[in-house]
Amino acid sequence: MKANNFHVLVDSSEFMEDLEERILEAKDRVLIQAMTFEADTAGMRLFDAMKVSKAKEKILCLDAYSLANINDGWAYGWRYLTNSDHRKEVNETRRILKTKEKFGIQAVVTNPLGILGIRYPYRNHKKVMTVDDVTYIGGINFSEHNFAWHDFMVKISDQEVVEAIVEDFRLTCSKKNQSFIYTANSTRLFFLDGNNSGKEYVELFGEILKAQKSVTVMSPYVSDPLLSKLLDLDEHVEVNIVTPRHNNKSLMKNGLYDRLRDKKVNLYEYGGGMSHLKSILIDDSKLIFGSSNFDVVSYYLEQEVVVVSENADLIEDFKKIILEVDLEKSQKIDLATIKKNFRARVIMFLLKNIVAFLGVFRFRKT
Repeated sequence: MKANNFHVLVDSSEFMEDLEERILEAKDRVLIQAMTFEADTAGMRLFDAMKVSKAKEKILCLDAYSLANINDGWAYGWRYLTNSDHRKEVNETRRILKTKEKFGIQAVVTNPLGILGIRYPYRNHKKVMTVDDVTYIGGINFSEHNFAWHDFMVKISDQEVVEAIVEDFRLTCSKKNQSFIYTANSTRLFFLDGNNSGKEYVELFGEILKAQKSVTVMSPYVSDPLLSKLLDLDEHVEVNIVTPRHNNKSLMKNGLYDRLRDKKVNLYEYGGGMSHLKSILIDDSKLIFGSSNFDVVSYYLEQEVVVVSENADLIEDFKKIILEVDLEKSQKIDLATIKKNFRARVIMFLLKNIVAFLGVFRFRKT
């Protein structure tokens, strides 16, 4: 479904088919940035396309998370010693990153973990791909378990937006992060550096606080400070939260449910498997999407890119092919039946304060 300069791609199959086709036809540049890249069928599909691409410039920019974590588990640990498939995937991922120049691919790894992993919390969480004059922004990483999750990307061909994304990509490759808001037509880009983004987050949350009728949040990990902003909205503003029933981070789900007890919020459990999709729809006229999960970790520690768009066609497509479909697969939860969860409350309190502490006393080096 074309939406002027925006095209909604639902789930990894639709996204990867489109991305792969463009990479194979690329002439000038293939610029890929992701937090996770693994040498499984998903990662190799991307790498194989980049290998044969005739583009003049091919760059694969990854966060150091990809060297430490495979399939949502530590790369080097008990599984590495006991599971041959895991060990093969870890070794193959590292081999690819060592041999990429053979295929004309430049690989950049950001945010090194540091001694004893002291900088592990500080991640570059962006998922942005630019091929010639088109950019993809959203939440999909290049690994089999990420490909299995429900998610979406938005393909953007607005050249002002594309070039702003490319500039940020090149800054990331030179180990620089920016906090900056860029405006192009009906689109605002929020570049968040995971360090000095307080002013930008005030602006971003300000979009939500302007809501007159409704705010619908879709994310697996909704937490503060966004959650408090939602609960502080005027009573006449309808607040809807859609989050997966089968969540890979149950502590975040439990913490969310405990906070929503007896609140005037519509909570929906998505039953179509794990959903990694993240978006905020405001008054059916403004859509926020990008790499951020809108959670406490993103707010304090991670580099993100978030798009705020008022493109009417994009919003209409999003509602038809994502929101309405997902709500049909969701069950509304009776918040009055949610029991107090003291353990979840304590864990979320500790998480919030530990992450806030790490955000102030940083040990990060890009």
